[in-house]
Amino acid sequence: MTQIFDKKRYYNEKRTACKRIRRIPEKQQLVSTQDLLNFYHQFNPELPISTLRWRIFELKQQGMIYSPMRGKYALKEKKLFHPKRTKRMDEIANLLQEKFPYVKFSIYPTK
Repeated sequence: MTQIFDKKRYYNEKRTACKRIRRIPEKQQLVSTQDLLNFYHQFNPELPISTLRWRIFELKQQGMIYSPMRGKYALKEKKLFHPKRTKRMDEIANLLQEKFPYVKFSIYPTK
């Protein structure tokens, strides 16, 4: 049986799923691929695994989920790393810039 792609239904399912994913309690830190499949089966019981993979990819691109390990997804993005600048770091950066003006570099504390 050939299925016809229903663009309106696809975008409606996608929009509804995105809204509901945001409501999943934060205390449930990790969800598995199977959990996401069960979640999407609420909207489309015949959803194939290949489509689920595309949906996961889209959610990752939107920043709604990330994958801390294979097959597990977190619903809240990790905090960005913002190192605190110190006087010593600035001194080292200035020294490197003087000695190697064409080199791009990054300095951050390791403590």
